Amino acid sequence: MIKLLGVIVVVFSAGFIGIISSERLKSRASELTLTGYLIDEISVLIRYKAMPVYEISAYLKNDKIGSQLDFIRNLDDDGENSFSAAWEKSIDASRLALSASDKALLKTFGSSLGTSDIQGQLSTLELYKESFKKLENDAVKIYEEKSKLFRSMGFLAGAFIAVMLI
Repeated sequence: MIKLLGVIVVVFSAGFIGIISSERLKSRASELTLTGYLIDEISVLIRYKAMPVYEISAYLKNDKIGSQLDFIRNLDDDGENSFSAAWEKSIDASRLALSASDKALLKTFGSSLGTSDIQGQLSTLELYKESFKKLENDAVKIYEEKSKLFRSMGFLAGAFIAVMLI
């Protein structure tokens, strides 16, 4: 009886690990989508309101899209450090499902904010928007290809271990 219970726990534990891995892929795609929306929002704020970066970050913390990204909620924009340093620190402290290269691109995006005139900012934002859109499309494709695989492999690995234990 105890052995059977142990086998069931092993199968479901491995299956749960597969499900978590699949959800991580989904979270990455979702966060990249939100980042694209965030860039659009920043573009609007710069184009039509000519807001400086500290006002933009304060606005985004209360915004529906910005508040969904934890690095925006945790952005310490007290003005003591440079905005790019605060942006980078916030990304490092966040629990984003993004890959290291995604985070690096997000850091360079933040360091470019507030470094040129309005037209330069808008051009830079458009370039980053295209980059994040490409990453988003790749992430969605990876999720569609591998999510079922991760879930199935989790349960299959658990079943294999269970057979080995029996």
